Amino acid sequence: MEPELLAGMQDFEKLVTKKGLYVDKTKYFPLLPKRGDVIFCARPRRFGKTLTVSTLEALYSGRKELFQGFAAVKFMDSPEFTPKPVIHPDMSEFDNSRSLEILEGKIRKYLTGTAEQYDAALKWDNAAGAFSNLLKDVSRAAAKKSSC
Repeated sequence: MEPELLAGMQDFEKLVTKKGLYVDKTKYFPLLPKRGDVIFCARPRRFGKTLTVSTLEALYSGRKELFQGFAAVKFMDSPEFTPKPVIHPDMSEFDNSRSLEILEGKIRKYLTGTAEQYDAALKWDNAAGAFSNLLKDVSRAAAKKSSC
């Protein structure tokens, strides 16, 4: 069966399970953690950010079954592979906010849920400070967990 071009597909798991066409960039993903603890993925609009981060989420959460036939399987089988948290705020969830209060409420809800997911403490001064603290706490917890 030929892969199908699934235009606009932003979820790696769905893309793979529906046998969609995917250009395998996964051999480069193991290089990312060597560049630093926190990686900010900024690319132009409609340029594959969401799919890339979805792929990273699947990879670093250890979803090996999704990577059969991809370069990442070799990395996932290596001793240097360790699961890592991927924080992925979906900006489309925030774009229809009609006021600053609604936007802040949505951001607070996302950050609170993410903090709970990773057992991190959320210190709320403002959205930027809370996000920064969350990244630091999750990064510290992941480093501590991988050194055990």
